[in-house]
Amino acid sequence: MEHIQATHSIGYASGRSPLIETDIDFAIPSVHDPWVIIMSSFQETASSGQSTKARDMLTAYERVNRHNSRYRENRVFVNFVDGGGWLARKQDFERLVESCHYFLNLAHLDMLEAIVLKHVPRK
Repeated sequence: MEHIQATHSIGYASGRSPLIETDIDFAIPSVHDPWVIIMSSFQETASSGQSTKARDMLTAYERVNRHNSRYRENRVFVNFVDGGGWLARKQDFERLVESCHYFLNLAHLDMLEAIVLKHVPRK
């Protein structure tokens, strides 16, 4: 994130967003006007926690889609998952993959800069 901010002057924040009515791990460029919303399930290991996280991410994704439809915008929801702890929770893992615009893990984290540049409007 620091690289994107330094190179492209695009900020980021964490916190509760009125857009999806939940806490965002990374809101780009800001919590109040997020165009790229990144939710992380990194190190989520308890099975009940994984199910809850998968439902919460689906709800957030649906809210972003409704907002985009209503206002004709192109905001995106990104799921970042480490993958390891999700192997035993196949159904929840599949829901995470399907319930986002982009699905990233550590091997594909280099895609984030292109996603940000594609979706954050230039001022």
